[in-house]
Order: sequence, then C-alpha cells, then structure tokens
Amino acid sequence: MSFFFAFELDYTPLSTTIPALITHADWSKHPAKRWVATAERKGSRYHVASIKSVGPTGTWLESLLSDGVDRGTFSGFDFPIGLPAAYASVAGIRRFLDVLPSLGNVHPWLEFYDTASSADEIGIHRPFYPTTPGGRSRTQLLHGLGLAEPIDLYRQCEVARSPRANSLFWTLGAKQVGRAAIAGWREIVAPAIARGSNRVAVWPFDGDLTDLLASRQLVLAETYPGDGYAGVWPEMPRGVWSKRAQTDRKAWAPQFFTLGKALNATFGRRVAAMIRDGFGESEAGEDAFDALVGVSVMIQVVRRPRLAACPATARVRSIEGWILGRPEA
Repeated sequence: MSFFFAFELDYTPLSTTIPALITHADWSKHPAKRWVATAERKGSRYHVASIKSVGPTGTWLESLLSDGVDRGTFSGFDFPIGLPAAYASVAGIRRFLDVLPSLGNVHPWLEFYDTASSADEIGIHRPFYPTTPGGRSRTQLLHGLGLAEPIDLYRQCEVARSPRANSLFWTLGAKQVGRAAIAGWREIVAPAIARGSNRVAVWPFDGDLTDLLASRQLVLAETYPGDGYAGVWPEMPRGVWSKRAQTDRKAWAPQFFTLGKALNATFGRRVAAMIRDGFGESEAGEDAFDALVGVSVMIQVVRRPRLAACPATARVRSIEGWILGRPEA
C-alpha cells in the first residue's frame, strides 16, 4: 500500500483561520540532527523562510508558543506520538495525553524513559529496550510487556506500511524511533501541553485538525516525511538514490521548485540556495532535506483538510494517535 502524496498544480485559497506559521522538525535523540523548516503565511501563499538547526529545545519551544499567541502555529514532528493500544490496555491507560505528564516523573512511571539493558528489566512501567546490541530480540520485548503477538507492539497507523518501521519501544539500530520519541515527549510534547489545553493541542487526540487550527495557539502533530517523497518526485528512481548523498539530494532541486508552484509556496533566497546545493556536504544535510519535505506535506494538508482524516475510534483518538496525511485504510 502506498501512502505517498500526489501534489496537484492547484491550491485552495487560504482562510483567515488557518495557521500563519507552519514548522516541521526532523527529530533525533541527537540535538545536532534536529532541523526545522519554517513556512510563514504571506497573503495567499506560504513562504518557506528558513531551514535551520532547532538549537536549545526549551528556547525553541518558547518561540513556538510566543509566535502562536498572535497568529497560530502548526508544528509537525517525525517521532511517534501515542502508544500501541495493546500495551495501553495491559498498562491500564485510557488516554495517552492524560498519562504523558506522569511518565518519568511520578510513581509507578519513574523509570519509564530508562531504557532496559536486559530482558529482565523490561516491564509495563519500563518499556523501552535495549540499550546495547548482543543477544537482544523483539521477542524479549514482547514477552517482557506481557503482549501476545508481534503486531501488538505496533500502532494501527504503522501496521499497513511496508516496509514496517520498528516498534515505538525498540531502541536499537538505524531505523529505531524509540529514542527520538523519548526526547520528543520529554522536551516538546509534555512541556507544551503543560501550558494548558486552551492554548496547545495535539492532533488527533484533542479533536479534528480544522477545529484545532482555528481555536488553539499551537497545534502539534506527528508526521513522516517518507510519506511525501513521491509527492515531491512522482517518478523518483527507486533503489538508486540516497537522501544521505549530497549529489542525490541535489537532483531533487527541480522537483522542489515544481512542488513550490503546486502548493503556491515560495522559498527564501537562502532556502533556495540550500535546495540547489543539495543541502550541503555535512551529515545534517539529510535532516534539512526531510525538514523541507515534511513542511511541504503539512502545507498541502492545511490547503486540503480532507488529507487530515483519521479513524474516529477511541483506539486512535485517545491512545495511539495518527500520522498526519496517512490514509485511514
């Protein structure tokens, strides 16, 4: 099943209730690999003004909150936001956002973010595993959490994707997402919602996206830039390119500028130069690249709210969450 976007060469006029600022952060457990692309509404267009390192997380979160006071901010992050329903059932969790402030802070959740180093340390209140390789398996994680089937380690929005990502709780290997989730929940999501539900919302837990964007200063959402690759380059040569290679990223430049026209979006001079240069020679180039793909996906969702649909079930809306723009089936 494909989850790729199909960007069209037309656009929906922007209403005054949609966000004036859209940000997408390519996240990592390593602060140096956290890059954010920012698009600012300019009349009927969005202007991608910058792609830069996030910097100190606390300072950046404060800037998101202050920007949202006057004009509204929509912020996407490419780490999981939500828990597998099977795990939540065993743990007695009915709503993810209700338990989030307690994780790592209040008994019995004090060790929640402490990654288990051995199978006997895994438990409902310490679900992330392992810290090091060698004799570690997902079967140990499954049994340690008291779950029955391998699929129980996944959320509904992850199951149909091929190839499937690693489980939220698995913290080993290049494709793991657990460590980024730990950092994101502790440094961004939990502190943001602590500011009060009248200011901050997390989609889809707090409601439909259109309503949240019209009523909250800051709306957070989970994204996955990989869903948007084929929307940027519909005839992308599969298997022969790597986002880690500057020369391959540079080959995307014409596609990004075509995409800008499709979304009625413009690029700042420095952003355009980054695109033409393939986002630089450093390892962070792939993070800047994904930040731009992610914010492009978010702009399209804002212009076409139907793309923000997700199953209207308690499993999704209360426990697991959803990946922005991913089809319901």
